Amino acid sequence: MRVEQQEQVWLLAPLARAALIMAAQRRTTATFSEVAVCVGLYDEVRRDLMHYVLLLVEHICREADEPTLTALVVHPGDGRPGYGTSDQYPDWHIEVYACFDWWVQPLSTALPVSGRAA
Repeated sequence: MRVEQQEQVWLLAPLARAALIMAAQRRTTATFSEVAVCVGLYDEVRRDLMHYVLLLVEHICREADEPTLTALVVHPGDGRPGYGTSDQYPDWHIEVYACFDWWVQPLSTALPVSGRAA
């Protein structure tokens, strides 16, 4: 990978991570293409970078001792893991629910005690 591609991966990984955190908070999954669009990779040539972006997201999750957000990346047709997750986690659905549980913030902690947004 060229230096400029490496730099782009480092810039796009936080965007992909944010998109996957939002999916986890909504207790849903996302396809490879949906995540690619979220980070601005619209064409096939640039989408080749997505593999590296997701590898970096996975690394960041592991380093932070968090569930692996890349478990949320699924095939559009059947909802099965679409990004190497089934090889690493035979029970990938457990990792998906771990992401949901990790990233969902209870409403009681999201609002002040008065129940009104600040």
